[in-house]
Amino acid sequence: MGPWAPSNGKPFTAHRSGPPQSRAEARKTADRLACETWNKRMLGFQGPAQPSPALGDALNAGYPYLEVKCLGCNIHQTVALNIVRPPKTTPIHELERYMRCKDCSRLQGRPYTLLLGSCESRRLAFS
Repeated sequence: MGPWAPSNGKPFTAHRSGPPQSRAEARKTADRLACETWNKRMLGFQGPAQPSPALGDALNAGYPYLEVKCLGCNIHQTVALNIVRPPKTTPIHELERYMRCKDCSRLQGRPYTLLLGSCESRRLAFS
């Protein structure tokens, strides 16, 4: 046996640490930290939106809503992430190009929206 061999003479085996519940909790914690980091970058520094967590990661972390702002009329809205059509592996920042303000689309030729961050609860629109 070499100097790095285990003392009991048995070969090393790879194993996962902890029961499945702790792995799920670790994943949820990692997703929450990724969303909180992205939120701080978006709300504190106004971007950049890339890189962003995936839709599924945000939902797993307990952030079911995305706060957006219309660049035409400056109205803030929340969008439920569980009803968007792209796959759950899609990064949140890729949704920005698809979102439009309904009122401004009729008047001004479809101005884009700006992502502000993910949020845990639905907020009322304000200007």
